[in-house]
Amino acid sequence: MRRLTTLLLLLLTLAASACAGTITAAGAGNWAAGGTWNGGVVPAAGDTADLNGFVVQMRTTVDGDLGTIPASGSLAAITSTVAGGQLVLVMTAGNTYAINSNAISAGVSALTSGLVNVSGAVADTVTLTVTASGGIVGGSTANGIAVYNTTTGTVAIIGNVTGGSAGGTSAYGVNHNSTGPMTITGNVAGGTGYANYQFGVNNATTGTVTITGNVTGCSANGYYGYGVNNAAAGAIVVTGNVSGGAGTQAQGYGIVNSGAGPITITGSLTSGTDVLSVAVYNNGTGTVTLNSCNMFNVNGAAYVGKAPTWNSSITNYAKWGADYYPLCLAADQIKKDVVSGVVTGTYEGGGGGVYRIRPRIHGD
Repeated sequence: MRRLTTLLLLLLTLAASACAGTITAAGAGNWAAGGTWNGGVVPAAGDTADLNGFVVQMRTTVDGDLGTIPASGSLAAITSTVAGGQLVLVMTAGNTYAINSNAISAGVSALTSGLVNVSGAVADTVTLTVTASGGIVGGSTANGIAVYNTTTGTVAIIGNVTGGSAGGTSAYGVNHNSTGPMTITGNVAGGTGYANYQFGVNNATTGTVTITGNVTGCSANGYYGYGVNNAAAGAIVVTGNVSGGAGTQAQGYGIVNSGAGPITITGSLTSGTDVLSVAVYNNGTGTVTLNSCNMFNVNGAAYVGKAPTWNSSITNYAKWGADYYPLCLAADQIKKDVVSGVVTGTYEGGGGGVYRIRPRIHGD
């Protein structure tokens, strides 16, 4: 009997795997309505949902309680192989929402309002869970944004976020155009293609984005492939390391502060493989606060712009008179302003603004 039960469970598992495939939208409509999908089959666990250029609504009051996509388990992916495809979630008060998919990929959707569009003036939460192997990924065409958020509620992302690929100019993984909070538990990276403005995350207004994970600039030869762009007065909080990008790209920055918002980082800063691949570029008026950070300049500066503030000791530093400068492990010109905060460690003075710094030795 036990063998028969095991055999039946195996057959059911194989049958479920065989049934998983790509479910393509047949027209605009509600996610849970069979008529929205070719063959009348609503995407289920293991399926790829291809929005196919249509706008599909995620609803809680039509076609049953649809607070979660899919009803159980996780999709293989949500994407659109035709421009204009979009999954729309208008959050209403008193509901919780979840989208579970191994990947949310903008593909060729080419919508500035996102492949997944979240809105609603409520204080509720939507959780987007993706896997490390998939993640939230910007598109391969211009304006291919994977997730666009305007809700005043909380958007919680569990998984990695990456900017666009190929010719995806202004193809973001996430565009947070909201006063509400967003949390990301996972790594964030700039895009992988040769195109401009492939941000992993763009914080467009006054909301706060909290990232628990590492942030890295773009990994290919694109331009302005920031891991995170803080465009206005919003806040960025990172618990993790921040690095410039790989390749010979221009401005493959890990984080750019373009506005008046504050940035707080608990982790190390490392420059990328190109002299312009800076870990953090504070080009705005906001304050960058570094908690227990070290800076490692590989081929360029780890930090450029308005002086940061250290809340913990600097284990390595340069000093000129009464002014302290961030760590530079190579004979590299200091390209930063002075820093403030608690400063300890060792230094070796140079001349003409050039410093050779040695790591702190225990007992110095």
